[in-house]
Amino acid sequence: MTQLKLTILLLFICIAVMGQEKQTYTYKGKEYQKVYMDGKAHLVNETDTILVIEETNPEFSGGIPKLIEFLQDELKYPRKARRQKVQGVVHVGFIVDAIGIVDSVHVKQSVREDLDKEAMRVVKKMPAWKPGTQDGKPVAVQYIIPISFKLPE
Repeated sequence: MTQLKLTILLLFICIAVMGQEKQTYTYKGKEYQKVYMDGKAHLVNETDTILVIEETNPEFSGGIPKLIEFLQDELKYPRKARRQKVQGVVHVGFIVDAIGIVDSVHVKQSVREDLDKEAMRVVKKMPAWKPGTQDGKPVAVQYIIPISFKLPE
């Protein structure tokens, strides 16, 4: 691709993403800005190189409805928290590895220790997910889910 075509393409990308927050990524040792165009992610670096990266996120078997069902079935409200009427949302981070195994479970946003431990227990119990992909190959992906503890009114 000629320099003129690259410049025109970069100008189009800049216009298309004007006002959007840019994300910086390191890919093969070089820094890139990630922009979206035509529903695909493009990585653009300072030398006008454009890489198209096909990405898919990890997916719980059966999708979001099955994930919600799993969480509802497995989550047990800690007795002490229930008695004290403690409610909140625990944000649990984890990695779905390249074969779909949930690993490195940790609390990203805490409510209180007993609720945090219960949320982590349930996430650690999850079955394997469909792994995320990049460039058509399975990759490990960091994921965060909110787990809500709410008492009936």
